[in-house]
Amino acid sequence: MATESLRFKSTNHTWTIKAEDAGYTGYPNSGQLSFYNGATKLWGLNEIGWVQNPNTPSFSVGMVSYPSNANGSIVTNYNLIFHNIGGYLDTTAGRFTAPIDGRYFFSFHAFCQSGGNNSGGLYFRVNGSNTRRIYSSEVNAYRPWSITSVIQLSVGDYVEVYTDLDLHDNDSNYFSGQLLG
Repeated sequence: MATESLRFKSTNHTWTIKAEDAGYTGYPNSGQLSFYNGATKLWGLNEIGWVQNPNTPSFSVGMVSYPSNANGSIVTNYNLIFHNIGGYLDTTAGRFTAPIDGRYFFSFHAFCQSGGNNSGGLYFRVNGSNTRRIYSSEVNAYRPWSITSVIQLSVGDYVEVYTDLDLHDNDSNYFSGQLLG
């Protein structure tokens, strides 16, 4: 089948809008309206309204090992990288930096224990300040903890996870996030 396209040029880029064949599961003979910057596909819309954004900032990471006394620190050491589209999560600093203004979804899951005789929690920190938290007054509670939030960020803002709990079961600690729009 023929592909129709329109090209637009700016000083530094050639933008192309194409009507192209782009099948998907259950609809192998479908079409898609796609936007390209050079050869890079930026966005696509099929005939039933499904949107494809292959370069949306997104990450999902985990930990293979973590110090047993992580209590009172920023969670770092993400050494299991499932994906990090755009590279906006610094895995050694444990910090995601927003590339554009927008609403972002974040999730952190861990197996934790409150340290000693202290209660504790998990926190999302934006630019070093606690903004969202899950907290428990249970002393020595050993259980799964999860925190999720949608956070409005401006370009250059960063998000990190802070805990005053002891992390355990290293293969159960995950941090993920994605630009919603």
